[in-house]
Amino acid sequence: MKLITKKILLVSFIFATTSFVLYNYFSKTEQTKTNEITHHNKHHKNLIPSSFDNLNSFENDDMVGAIKVNKNSCSVFLSLPKDKQVGTPDIPMLAGDMHRPCIDLNSVNNKQQFIKWLKNNFDVYLIQNDDGNKYGKITGYFEAEITGSLIKTDEYKYPIYGLPKDIIFLNKEDWPNKNIDFNLVGMLKNNKFIPYYKRDEIDAQKISAPVLAYGADKIDVFLLHIQGSGRILLPDNDVVRLGYAGNNGHKYKSLGRELISKGHLELSQASWSGIRNWIKNNPDKADEVLGVNARYIFFKKIQNNTNGPIGKMGVGLIPSRSIAVDYRKIPMGLNVWLDAQGIDKERIQRIMNTQDTGSAIRGWTRGDFFWGYGNEALKYAGKMNSEGFYHIFLPKVVRNNIMPN
Repeated sequence: MKLITKKILLVSFIFATTSFVLYNYFSKTEQTKTNEITHHNKHHKNLIPSSFDNLNSFENDDMVGAIKVNKNSCSVFLSLPKDKQVGTPDIPMLAGDMHRPCIDLNSVNNKQQFIKWLKNNFDVYLIQNDDGNKYGKITGYFEAEITGSLIKTDEYKYPIYGLPKDIIFLNKEDWPNKNIDFNLVGMLKNNKFIPYYKRDEIDAQKISAPVLAYGADKIDVFLLHIQGSGRILLPDNDVVRLGYAGNNGHKYKSLGRELISKGHLELSQASWSGIRNWIKNNPDKADEVLGVNARYIFFKKIQNNTNGPIGKMGVGLIPSRSIAVDYRKIPMGLNVWLDAQGIDKERIQRIMNTQDTGSAIRGWTRGDFFWGYGNEALKYAGKMNSEGFYHIFLPKVVRNNIMPN
């Protein structure tokens, strides 16, 4: 009898212990699932499921440039392994998620086929900010075109530098501590790592860096820095294309805002042409004003001169079809439907591809419209500073990654 009682007690203890362990396991599992869903939903208040019917004037876009810009981006996706991460923390994606759509794109040659391709392969989402506002600032940029020379002369005397030999880039990806969320740029001096020279310091002394070309106008060279890439028109009518190679690590500061704050310009005058005219009319203050922007850009020669400047996606940008976005939020190489106001109050409604980014392009709804190169593009890019919003086309296969419910 005592033996049977002991066995019953032992079985009861085992059952109680097992139940406790299972309860805790499933409770934690359910809590983990809840946390995951909460984590996902926290992000996806920025992505609102929508449809092609909500794209204003969608059928009016001729789509010709859209097909070309997509084929350029697809050349990158198809060159990557399927398991290569190409997304963001908010929009997880693998290169393989775009392989099938990109293969299908090879047989697309006209507007009707392209629209069918979009509808077969992508879901549409409205992008909005954390506060629920869908509108953001849409600016314009272009590829600067300046006159220059490969040798220094009395006419061409303002250097355009490649990467300095003494500059050091400390990238967060290179460190095992993944909690580091910033990069550092600097140099070694007396065995100490210190910030690299500011713009006025670089202009005042000869740094240890290759000179890729010399410009004829210091304001033109400054404009080249602002745009981050450009074309140098040489005396023999040849062209050298320069692309972004790096910067000195200092924060960008807007000349327009500085001139407005000092009372030199009104807001309506703060286009690039207005800034240029003020500097030309006040040559004694040129160095001081230009030095306000401590950031300095270094360049590299782009060998392929037949395409546009190379964006972050790694392909030549296409005027009026490539857009710069915040790459920390939105993956490169995807389509967005832009709906924004142009410089003459007209609506710009068209397919754009996220092929580039920029140091000032931050946030879900921020965009920078690529206009092309030369004075005509400068006219549009310099004046564009409007309000707009966009929908994004995401591969259907990533739907569960971003909308777990």
